[in-house]
Amino acid sequence: MLSILSFFGCVGNRLTSGMYISTCRINDLTAVKLQINKDSTFQYFLAYNDELVIGKWKVIKDTLFLTSSKFEERRESLRPVIKNTDQPLKDMYLIKEKKLKIINTHGVTNDCYLKRSK
Repeated sequence: MLSILSFFGCVGNRLTSGMYISTCRINDLTAVKLQINKDSTFQYFLAYNDELVIGKWKVIKDTLFLTSSKFEERRESLRPVIKNTDQPLKDMYLIKEKKLKIINTHGVTNDCYLKRSK
């Protein structure tokens, strides 16, 4: 029980459950919303995508890993995106205080990070 409480604390680079919202907008819509649940599941809400993307998350050191069966589906190029990074079969974020910074195959980007909603 103690490990669960310390995991969801707000100390340092620990992940806190709740809603994370992208600092970027697409035609006045929030580009990405990410709901992190305490039961290790997540929901993605992506601009211009009506598909609900759900999956599992885990943290290793200071990195959040998201996996979903939706990420494994072949997608036609004209269909809306269901991921926020270019990582194959997963999305990855660097946890920095109340921010989640995108980790693409070329490294961490400071653009369009997700920020913990109040």
